Amino acid sequence: MPTAEVWLGGKPLAAWKFDKFLKSISVTRSIDRTQATRDNARGRSLRQMATLVFNNVDGQLFNVVAVGERLEIALGYGDERFLRGVFVTKQPEIRLGGSELDITLSAEDEAAKLVDDFRPRKFKDRTVGDIAREVADGYGLELDIAASVRDVRVAEISKTAMESTWEFLDRLLWMTGAGTVVVEPPSSVSQGARSRLVIKPLQGTPLRRARDGRIVSL
Repeated sequence: MPTAEVWLGGKPLAAWKFDKFLKSISVTRSIDRTQATRDNARGRSLRQMATLVFNNVDGQLFNVVAVGERLEIALGYGDERFLRGVFVTKQPEIRLGGSELDITLSAEDEAAKLVDDFRPRKFKDRTVGDIAREVADGYGLELDIAASVRDVRVAEISKTAMESTWEFLDRLLWMTGAGTVVVEPPSSVSQGARSRLVIKPLQGTPLRRARDGRIVSL
């Protein structure tokens, strides 16, 4: 029969004593087109969303679940797990579910960490791989980067306070012609597995020097 395991903040849901109040779990995927999309080939990724619905929790969820908490969900049949998602929680909401008041906990996949971070940064004489590694480590993500993309050298580039880390990476890869960026679920279904920052080369598009000639040395 279908089974589901849930960890919140690194602890099983049962440790929070919320498991008996869990009414439903849903995990959905949709195509996300980022604000930084330059053409039809860029900025697309499959985004995962998770929704947990609880009833009769007496508002306890609001006291213990912080925005940005790590939420892990594993789905499967019997003892076998075939899907694991890692998410970042949003503010719980109270909704009317029939004759009862339900508390809904929604969460986005870990790409949200990059989308919501507007801290400025500067990189000098680095490769795309160096920059991607620093970004991935900063958000607790594994890095999966194509060899043809990794060694593209960047003379200097700054991330402004007006763009998210996601937009910065998209701009970096667009200016270098190096590839596309997505955040994908963990490759392992084991508890504690990390999501992956994946950078792939553009199919059929050669690496190119930036138009102003200052950003990339090929």
